[in-house]
Amino acid sequence: MVENDPNLVQIEDRKLVRDMRSKAILNVDRSARAAYMKRRALRTKKTSELSDLKREAVTNQNEIAELRAQIQALSKLVQDKPTTKKKSTRRKKSEDS
Repeated sequence: MVENDPNLVQIEDRKLVRDMRSKAILNVDRSARAAYMKRRALRTKKTSELSDLKREAVTNQNEIAELRAQIQALSKLVQDKPTTKKKSTRRKKSEDS
């Protein structure tokens, strides 16, 4: 890379060069860049997975709250319902004969 571009000058560290146009110091170590990109992609994936898990946890909490409310409403209905005895529809044996 340095050999092909006259604007790039090798400096003390063999992995770094200076761009004479912009005066910037550039890292030309391709394996280090590849490793960095791999770490970055992994970090992005983990962040995305964590966001998904947080979103799922919030959804689950909301569903649990909904279920609790429904259970409380049903429980109140059962408690408020007047109790009545069912009349037996069976006949006694003596009545059948």
